[in-house]
Amino acid sequence: MTKLKSASSVPGFHVFPMVLILSAGSFFTGCSSQSANSADLSYKRFLSISGVQSYYYKEPGTKESYPLVKGSLSNLGPESLGVVEFTLRYKDNLNREIYQEQAYPVYVSRFAGTSSTDPLTPGQKLKFAFRCYKCPHTWEAGRIDIEITKTALLEKKSS
Repeated sequence: MTKLKSASSVPGFHVFPMVLILSAGSFFTGCSSQSANSADLSYKRFLSISGVQSYYYKEPGTKESYPLVKGSLSNLGPESLGVVEFTLRYKDNLNREIYQEQAYPVYVSRFAGTSSTDPLTPGQKLKFAFRCYKCPHTWEAGRIDIEITKTALLEKKSS
């Protein structure tokens, strides 16, 4: 069972509490090796995004409306992942990109405190949901591109 936590400390990015926590951070700013990052990024061929739905969601109580993107992420490879970053590109009715943001359906860090998620293990499929308050109102529901832009293998504990 995934615990739901707030990501309200990230300006303009909020988690839809129904499914999964998300956390934004600067996890990759300290990467010391270009080859390590490219090796981790090549792992994205083992990841599958499916069942994507994107629409305007209206809060029942406040009637506030915002874009909601949900779907599933599967790990079809042999490694556990500690980080998966998505870049979400919202488009208008002419299919022009009007807004972009990063989201983290998987973010394992001992420094993240309560924002940390569980790792994505081999064969695992997890559901995600993101909401975006900063997306312009010209966004056309259903017009979203999701790209896996960063991955990091889970660090193996040495004995």
